[in-house]
Amino acid sequence: MGTKIIRDSGVECTYCHSPMDIMQLPKYEGKWPWWLIGAGGLLSLMGGIVVGVFMLAGGVYAMNAHETVSCCPKCGYYFKVRLTDRTR
Repeated sequence: MGTKIIRDSGVECTYCHSPMDIMQLPKYEGKWPWWLIGAGGLLSLMGGIVVGVFMLAGGVYAMNAHETVSCCPKCGYYFKVRLTDRTR
């Protein structure tokens, strides 16, 4: 999964004064979550069920983990944000 733009943040960048976007990025890059799931599955089948289940759970978590950042599309400055689900 890739980067997903959620909405405009309404905040100006402190460096270039352009409007920033709120984006949702994958927390862990690469293919290692898939390798962790595969290794956990094989280990579970070969008798290491306790460690294998934890490896499977860790791989599934790493695949689905995302972080939300506010990013400037012009200069690339970003910082982490915490969004609340308030409706007004």
